Formats: sequence, structure tokens, C-alpha cells
Amino acid sequence: MAHPLPHPEDWLILPEEEQLLMNRTPHGRLGIAVLLKFFQVKGRFPERHGEVGKDILANIAEQIGVPVETWHDLYWEGRTIKRHRADIREWCGFREVTLSDFDIFKTWLVDEVIPWEYRADRVREFLFLRCRDLRIELPASDHISRLIQSALQEHETSFCKAIFRCLDSATLSGMKSLLQLQFL
Repeated sequence: MAHPLPHPEDWLILPEEEQLLMNRTPHGRLGIAVLLKFFQVKGRFPERHGEVGKDILANIAEQIGVPVETWHDLYWEGRTIKRHRADIREWCGFREVTLSDFDIFKTWLVDEVIPWEYRADRVREFLFLRCRDLRIELPASDHISRLIQSALQEHETSFCKAIFRCLDSATLSGMKSLLQLQFL
């Protein structure tokens, strides 16, 4: 039987991971199993129920013998899901991202990544790998987008300033004259 998941092996619950599922309600077992596998594959937790594909849910539910419908019983904003996330981070040896991490990531992106790769999607991939290497949970998608846009802007500004500092006085004078003509 052909499997609809692109990499079904990524979504297998391993025997040692079953310890995390013990002594939990059915929706708790499915919830923590889905969050664990999603975290291992994506480096972050899903931001909403619908972000997890039906094929993934069905695959994991079948493995642990829980009806897939119990996924919708998981309260998304409650203490239980926060505890699940904390348990998974600890299990995987990761920690949450902090505000100081954002500053460090931005400096790293501006100094090390963006001079060589300016496309936002590729910069995002480098950030993902960096977080994995440092064992830090990926920030939320909107935070990553703002971080990357800010780093791109900072790099562009410093790049333009560096070019401007290299211009001689004759070139600067010519540019000034050109700009004055433009606004007449």
C-alpha cells in the first residue's frame, strides 16, 4: 500500500518515545504524540489544530490506537498543551527561544548569512538549522518573518552606508548636484 506521507518514517512513534505517552488520557496521548513528531520534523510546535495534516493525524492515531477525533478534544490554549510542549522540549533537549536569542540571531544573520544569501526563504532555512544546532525551539512564524525582514533591512542599510563612505568628494559633489536637479 502506498503511503500518502512524503516521509512516513519521520512520523513513527519510536519505542523510547512511548514513555511520554504513558498515563495520559486518549486525547492527551494523541496530543503529545502529534506535538512530539511535529516538533521533531519541523523544529517547532503547530500553531493551530488545522496545521497538522489529516494524513499525519491518522498515521499517529493508528500507531497509538486512539481515535483520530480525539485530536479535536485537545484544548489549544490550556495548561495541558503548555505542559506537553515543556515535556517535549525537555525530552528532546531543547529550550524555548528568548528575547536575547532574537538579538543574537539578528546579528548572526546580518554578519554571517545575508552577505551570502539574500533570499528570505533561504535565510529562513539557515535560521532553522541554526536553531537545531543550538537546541532552541524555533520562534513562531510571524516572529521569524519579522526577524528576517529586520535583518535584511539592517544589512541593506549598512551595505549602503559602506558604499557611501567609499565615495570620493568629487563623486559626492556630482551626486549632490544631480539630486538638486532632480528636485527642481
